[in-house]
Amino acid sequence: MVAGEVRALALRSSAAASQIKTLIGESVTHMQAGVQQVRHAGEGMQHIVATIGQVSSTLSRIAVASQQEAGSIAQVHHTLAGVDADMRDGVTRMQDANAAASAMGDHAAQLEDAVSAFVADERNGSAEAARCLIDAGASLARDSAVGDLA
Repeated sequence: MVAGEVRALALRSSAAASQIKTLIGESVTHMQAGVQQVRHAGEGMQHIVATIGQVSSTLSRIAVASQQEAGSIAQVHHTLAGVDADMRDGVTRMQDANAAASAMGDHAAQLEDAVSAFVADERNGSAEAARCLIDAGASLARDSAVGDLA
């Protein structure tokens, strides 16, 4: 009876060893599959990290370009403000010049009226007297024009 029990125990031990061997084989297969999955996951993570790096680099370039564009827009705005100020100044100067020209025209008409009142003929005056009248009229016109511009 002891020998039968030993034999049964040996058979059970052999069956258990066979089951353990099968379980170890399955475990190794599962581990290899797990290692393969980890390897694939690692490659996927590396790809994700590389893509994130590219996106980060692209965003940095966009930020730099945006700053440069903002600076360019500010320069254009400043230049346009200067052009606007220059145009307004030019318009003011043109209006002032137009007013001065109009005033000079009025003074010239007044001078013409004043000079026409003087009649010079051979009996009433000399060339020297005519020159004096012309100089006096020119001086009057200059003084009036300078007063209007100031």
